[in-house]
Amino acid sequence: MNTKPSLDGGTDLLKNGEAQEVPPLRNYLCLTMFTCFCPAWPINIVALVFSVLAQKSHDEEDYDGSERLGRKALHLGIVSFLIGLMIITSYTILHFTTTFSVVGQQCKELSVEEAEFKASDEALSFLFDQLLNLTRIQGGVMSLNGET
Repeated sequence: MNTKPSLDGGTDLLKNGEAQEVPPLRNYLCLTMFTCFCPAWPINIVALVFSVLAQKSHDEEDYDGSERLGRKALHLGIVSFLIGLMIITSYTILHFTTTFSVVGQQCKELSVEEAEFKASDEALSFLFDQLLNLTRIQGGVMSLNGET
């Protein structure tokens, strides 16, 4: 049985001749919107739907239904947040352990001093080749001008 609020603007409802205060809206919309950024998408979208349905039930003055749907939205939001946190944590751990193991394996194969020496040796040979090419070009230009 739906009853309409009184004409004087009061927040009390009459139910079976007794005054009843309107309970506050608890739809947990902010929490469920926040959980939509977690990677547990089916669960957090359902939590968002329950949150919107709780708002709608409260607007239609179905306060028991609103409280029930709000509780479901809260529970699903918490579950979605925890699952998303576990997914992000496991992905991060997996990513950094595989990255460091590959780098560690490469360091075992080639020590740091050998890598530095190899890089500096390659750089010196590259510079030496460029210098030789430059002197050849310079020598060719000098011979074209008749200089020795």
